[in-house]
Amino acid sequence: MELFATATPLPLTPASDNERLILIASFQYTEGIANTDAHNEIRRTIRDTVTEFDISNLRIEVEPNTRLAAEAQAEAKEPGEQYNASMVVWGEDTGVRVTVNFLNLTEPDFDAAAVKITETELAQLANPSAYASFITTDLPAQLTFLSLFAVGQSYYVQEEYREAVRIIEKALASLPSDMNPLEGVDDAYF
Repeated sequence: MELFATATPLPLTPASDNERLILIASFQYTEGIANTDAHNEIRRTIRDTVTEFDISNLRIEVEPNTRLAAEAQAEAKEPGEQYNASMVVWGEDTGVRVTVNFLNLTEPDFDAAAVKITETELAQLANPSAYASFITTDLPAQLTFLSLFAVGQSYYVQEEYREAVRIIEKALASLPSDMNPLEGVDDAYF
C-alpha cells in the first residue's frame, strides 16, 4: 500500500488492511443553485444500511476537500489510492442534471466497476419535490446497492463465499420495497 505524502494532515484516516473504505467526494454544484448535500445523503443511507445489516470492517466517509468534475474518472483514482479506498463516489449537481459516478478500485475488471447515474427528468428547477426525493431516497438507495454488491464481489474473489453471499443478499434487501422485482435474480451467477 502506497500512501501519498501531504504537507498538511489528511482529513480522514486511510483504510487499514483489514477494512474497506467507501470514499465519497463532496459533490460539485452550480453556483446559485441550492447545495443539496447529496454526498452526505449518500453517506447517511449507506451507513444506516451497513449498521442495520451488521456489516463489519466497512467505513463510509466524505472527503471534504475533494470535488471532482462528473467526467473525472482518472482523477477519482488519486484520492481513492491516497486513502486506500475500495470505492470512490463523486458527482455533480447543476440543478438541471445530477451525475453520480461510482468506481470500484478493488476489483476494476468487474462489469460494474465503473457506473454512472445521470438524472435529468427530476431537475431541481423543473420539479423540486421529485428532485428532493431523488437526492434523499432514490440515489442513496442505488449507491447503497452498488456499494454492498461490490463488497460482496470482493469477498467472492477472496474465496470467502459465505460472506460474499451474505453481503450480496443484503445488497438485494437494501433495494426499496416498491421497486419492480429484479428479473433473472434466480439465474444470477458470478
